[in-house]
Amino acid sequence: MARVLLRKVSKRYGGSREEGALAVSDLDLEIHDRELIVLVGPSGCGKSTTLRMIAGLEDATGGEIFIGGDLVNDVPAKDRDIAMVFQNYALYPHMSVYDNMAFALKLRKFSSQEIHDRVMDAASILGIKDFLGRKPKSLSGGQCQRVALGRAIVRKPKVFLFDEPLSNLDAKLRLQMRTEIVKLHQRLQTTMVYVTHDQVEAMSMGQRIALLKDGKLQQIATPLELYHSPANIFAAGFLGSPATNFVYGTLRGDVSCLVFKEKDGGAIQLPFGVRPNAVPYIGKEVILGVRPEDCDIIPPGKTPPPHAFQGVVEIVEPMGAETFFYLRTGSHTIVSRSRTSVDRREVGHRMLFEIQPGRCHLFDPVSTLRIV
Repeated sequence: MARVLLRKVSKRYGGSREEGALAVSDLDLEIHDRELIVLVGPSGCGKSTTLRMIAGLEDATGGEIFIGGDLVNDVPAKDRDIAMVFQNYALYPHMSVYDNMAFALKLRKFSSQEIHDRVMDAASILGIKDFLGRKPKSLSGGQCQRVALGRAIVRKPKVFLFDEPLSNLDAKLRLQMRTEIVKLHQRLQTTMVYVTHDQVEAMSMGQRIALLKDGKLQQIATPLELYHSPANIFAAGFLGSPATNFVYGTLRGDVSCLVFKEKDGGAIQLPFGVRPNAVPYIGKEVILGVRPEDCDIIPPGKTPPPHAFQGVVEIVEPMGAETFFYLRTGSHTIVSRSRTSVDRREVGHRMLFEIQPGRCHLFDPVSTLRIV
């Protein structure tokens, strides 16, 4: 078993346990055996620090870390049976690819035959057999990253740790390598913890995603759960491109019919009348969250629905199969992700758009937690 468990784990830098800069705060996290979990969040959220504490490269200021059921707080990194893949590859420039992959096994006194078998097997998995005699300086970034992966694979660790391993690659290589890492996980069936700030990597790779902000866990869920049922405003705004639209207004109506009234403009009837969580907010300020794909332009000539909004087009971004419209309505700018094709010359004109009521979320403006 290679379950990784963090209980109330904290990390402070500088000063005392109580006064140092807090990087990770009381983090509770269970990573299942054979799971590929992604830690994601903005720079400085504590995701890499968390990974380094699991690896033993950083000491936890507080809390407990378990790997495979064993408490490892005081276990040196070399004895934790983990393998880490870094952002900068960390290959030895004077060694061949073969020797880079074999080095850790030689230190552990494996037999020459065992080393050869493991290196050749990993090289076959990663498609780098033809590079085994070459030095890192003669390889591309993608090839170097494969070698770094191979060096981790040959150790057959309990847990693989990835610290933003694709951030130095171009967009096409990143797409290719993240697919290869997912295939690698399916083949090896080993626990993997992957750190990134890239939401696309998180959504496409993780079986579950742990979202962090300011050293605190905001939400942990499957990618689609996190996307469609965000726990708070931060979770709703972090995932998705363009980001979620947030509109300030007031909730009106009664238990059978709720209406969101925008601060400076239109109103929209919401299907939340049967939701007990929303009722206490009637007559109070709330924040409406709606994703750009759920705000659609109403083409000219089409009869607008009763809840249509009107906005002035500020920016038009043609993306090929779809177009992003930035529409000014009242004090808000709403982004619409639409399949409607409109010429850039529409900038400055008024257009109608509709919000899908069943796809909206309401948030508490004070706690920022999702109401419904």
